[in-house]
Amino acid sequence: RSTDSPDFPLFPTAATCTATPTTCPFQTTPNISAGSGFVALLDTTSGTTLKYGTYLGTGGGTNAYSIKADSGGNAYVGGATADPAFPVSVAAFQPAIAKNGGVPGTGDGFIFELSPLGKGTADRVYATYFGGAGPTGGHPDQIFGISLGTTAGTPPTVFVTGETFATNFPVYPAGAVQTVLKGSSDAFFASLTLQPTLVISTATLTFNATALKVATASQSI
Repeated sequence: RSTDSPDFPLFPTAATCTATPTTCPFQTTPNISAGSGFVALLDTTSGTTLKYGTYLGTGGGTNAYSIKADSGGNAYVGGATADPAFPVSVAAFQPAIAKNGGVPGTGDGFIFELSPLGKGTADRVYATYFGGAGPTGGHPDQIFGISLGTTAGTPPTVFVTGETFATNFPVYPAGAVQTVLKGSSDAFFASLTLQPTLVISTATLTFNATALKVATASQSI
């Protein structure tokens, strides 16, 4: 679920990451005070070999409760975090911890798609908070189960289940089976399409003066 151990077995190792910064796990340091989630990939076909290991979440405390892998080797992790700087994607479905009356809640669920290639922060394929804001000082929304729908195409679809304490939980559609919180907490079920967003800035492309009808050289983004 979580670890606050500074010597958790990372792979690529911290020494490898220091020597070759382009060969790193997604996150190399934990939240010592509140704990970080973690993801590990073990090869058990010939003994037990660590193929990948990373922390997940740096502030406020993060717990990873569920994980699934697709046929391409990507991992989909669900859990709960109180980290206000959890590494969500650009244009994530929910880019920040939900608020109640303008005040951030104590945390939210999260969904994180990870590609365990050992390329540092580039291992994140998609990440988002998911939930509402419960009563001040109350429990955060949490994701306890995750399952995969369509992953063969792009983007993949995931199904998540968990517990919410929030009256502003993201319910859809308006005619859902249950649209309001009944009691202090409820279970929830949700389906999300994990749609990454490509950001192109003027720093990534260069356009010089070019004659009309003359093609420019291709550029990588």
